[in-house]
Amino acid sequence: MTQTRCVRLNGQDDLTIAATDLPTPDRGQVRVAVLAGGICGSDLHYWQEGGIGTIRVREPIILGHEAAGRIEAVGPDVTHLQVGQLVAMNPSHPCGTCDFCQAGLPHHCMAMRFKGSAMYLPHEQGMFRDGITIGAAQCHPLPDTVTPGAAACAEPLAVCLHAANRAEAIAGPLAGKTVLVTGAGPIGALCVAVAACAGPRRSS
Repeated sequence: MTQTRCVRLNGQDDLTIAATDLPTPDRGQVRVAVLAGGICGSDLHYWQEGGIGTIRVREPIILGHEAAGRIEAVGPDVTHLQVGQLVAMNPSHPCGTCDFCQAGLPHHCMAMRFKGSAMYLPHEQGMFRDGITIGAAQCHPLPDTVTPGAAACAEPLAVCLHAANRAEAIAGPLAGKTVLVTGAGPIGALCVAVAACAGPRRSS
């Protein structure tokens, strides 16, 4: 087992560069060289305020859940990913055994683990590191025409695509409609981009 650098939060306003283990990929896992990561509002809340609402940082945690990189090694039985591929990493890891998972609805998992989350104890360590060993099912290959920085936006973009889908489920197709997006952070900006792709009459 080797080690890799990481961004570790020890407590409020106590952010350090540290070292953490980088295991050899086991069955169903891959090792990814992390090339880009997005800073979410939750990362900032953890760092600056020591938590989000009732969720508090109670032990050292590696931040980050928006990241992309290239496959460095694959574990046994991993056939759909290859060394050198660019992948966006899904921070969500369903348990696979609860009623929702068994019903084919893993996004509703009752015991979901989420990279970089202090919700559970021990905390779920995040992706702000030079390398990470992660489940192959959490890695989504992308073409080399996509930059690592753009690939790291896949997780927040998924939030915006879901918002657009919910809006269309309520109000019908966005094409030709006026779309209001409140907030101009990364999620807001991506929501505007998603709305623009749908062809609205006006978005703001």
